Amino acid sequence: MVTVSSLLQRTPFQSVDVLAGATGLERTISWAHVIEKKEIGHFLNGGELVLTTGMAIAQCERSFVSFVKQLIQQQVAALCVELSEELPEIPMTVQTLCNEHNFPLLICREEVRFIDMTQDLHTHLIQHHYENIQQLEQFTQLLNQLLLHPDPLAKILHHLQLATQKTFRIESSPTPMIASPSRFPIEVFEQPVAMLYLCDELALSEHELLFVERCVTALSYYYMRTSYGMERQKAQQHRWIHQWLQGHLQPYEIAAHLQTAYHPLCEERCAVLVTQQERPQDLTYVQMMITSLVEPFGFTLLPYVEDEQLLYVLLDQRDKDTCKKRLLASFTKVQKNEQLSPFSFYIGAICHSFSSLPKSYETAQLTKSLQKHLPISQDVFFYEDLHLHRLLAMIPQKQELHRYMLDYLQPIIEHDKLHQSQLLQTLTVYLQCQGNKKEAADRLFIVRQTLYHRLKQLQELLGEDFMEHGKRQAIEFALLVFSVEQPTPIGDVRYF
Repeated sequence: MVTVSSLLQRTPFQSVDVLAGATGLERTISWAHVIEKKEIGHFLNGGELVLTTGMAIAQCERSFVSFVKQLIQQQVAALCVELSEELPEIPMTVQTLCNEHNFPLLICREEVRFIDMTQDLHTHLIQHHYENIQQLEQFTQLLNQLLLHPDPLAKILHHLQLATQKTFRIESSPTPMIASPSRFPIEVFEQPVAMLYLCDELALSEHELLFVERCVTALSYYYMRTSYGMERQKAQQHRWIHQWLQGHLQPYEIAAHLQTAYHPLCEERCAVLVTQQERPQDLTYVQMMITSLVEPFGFTLLPYVEDEQLLYVLLDQRDKDTCKKRLLASFTKVQKNEQLSPFSFYIGAICHSFSSLPKSYETAQLTKSLQKHLPISQDVFFYEDLHLHRLLAMIPQKQELHRYMLDYLQPIIEHDKLHQSQLLQTLTVYLQCQGNKKEAADRLFIVRQTLYHRLKQLQELLGEDFMEHGKRQAIEFALLVFSVEQPTPIGDVRYF
C-alpha cells in the first residue's frame, strides 16, 4: 500500500513540501495524473495523485477553489502544485479548504520533472502490486495446507489476523445472513452456512479484502467437505438402519455397530417409533427437536426417514418397568412445545433383543393403520394396547368378517335404520360399561327407564343370553369389525 507520506520519502519527491492537509497523509495512492484543466471531475476515478503547474487556475482564486473542490469530491489522494512566476503562492482560501477536508496539498518550490515523478510512482505501484499478488498467492497456498488438517478453523482465523492485523470470528448459521463491510457470508452451493465477522472498527483496505475473500473461499470448501462427510455418514447410517429393520443383520453385527457408534449398552430393549405430524415441517428441524426433547428421559434415538415419514429406533437403558411411563412423559413434552405442530406417535412392540426390532417396525406400522378404529381419540398409540384390534390384521378374508358381523348385528342395524333408533350405540356403551346400567345411562345421557326399554329391545333382537360370556365376546368382536367398516363414530361413540 502506497500512501502520500511514504511517497514523500522517495527520491523524486524529496523537494516536495506539505503546505496543507497534513492530517490526510495516510491516504492511499492508486495512480498519478497530470492535469492542466479547470473542469476535471470526469477524468478521475479516485485515489490519484494529481500533478499540476496551475496554469489554468493561477489567475483566478475562485477557479482554484473550484478545482480543489472537484478533487475532494472525486476522492483524490493528494494535489501537488509546482509554484512558478505565474503562480508564486497558494491562496489562503485553498489552504483552509484543504485543512478542513484533510486533503494533502503538496507544493514544489522549484521546477520539477513530472515525468520522473509519475514514472517513479507508477513503477513503485506496479512493484507493490506484484508483491501483493505474491503475498496473496503464498497466503492461498497456506490456506490449502491448513485445509488438510482435521480441524483448521482456528488456524485459518489466526493466519488471516496475521495477514490483515485485524480480528475476525466465525459464527455458524447466524441470522440474518446479510453481507456488509464487516460481515462476509460463507456459502456452500449458494446456501449460507456461516458468517465471518470483522471485529475491528477500522475498515478493510482493498488489499486486505482480497485476503478475506480467499479466506471465505477456503472456509466454504471446509464447510462443503464437512457437509459432504456428514451427509455420507447419514446415508451410511440410513442404509444400516434399513437393513436392521428388514432383518438383514446378524445379532453380533447390530451389537458391534451400536457399541462403537454410541456407548456401551447393557440392555437390548428397543422399539420403533413412527411419527405423524398434523402440519409438516422441515424434517431436519423436527428430527433435532424431538431428539432433544425425548433423549433426556433415558432413550437413545436413531432417526430414519421413509417416504417422507420420520421414524425412530428407540434404545432404552433404564428400568424396563418405567419405559412406557417415560415415553408418555417425553411425548407430552413434545406436544407442549410451541415450535412444533401437533404430533401423533405410534410405538411398535417393545422388544428385548436387537434382532427382534423388525417385529417392532412391523407392529408400529400396523398400529398406525389401526389407530382410527380404536375406541378412544388420543395422540399416542402403543401396539400393546391394540388388544382385539390385532386380530383384524391377522384375518385376510374380509368377506368372511363382514358375514360374521352381520350374523350378530344385522337385526340391530336394520332396526336402527328402520326406526331411527340408537340400539347399536346403546349396545356398545353398555358392553363398554361392563353391564353397569347406571354408568351406561349416564354416558348415553338418558334416564335409566329409557335404558331398560332399549335393553329389552336388544334382548328381543339378540336373545336373552347376549350378555353370557361366549356370546358377549362374539358380539364385541362383531362390533369391532363394524367399527373398521364404519370408522366414523356414531353419536360420539367409537365401536370397539
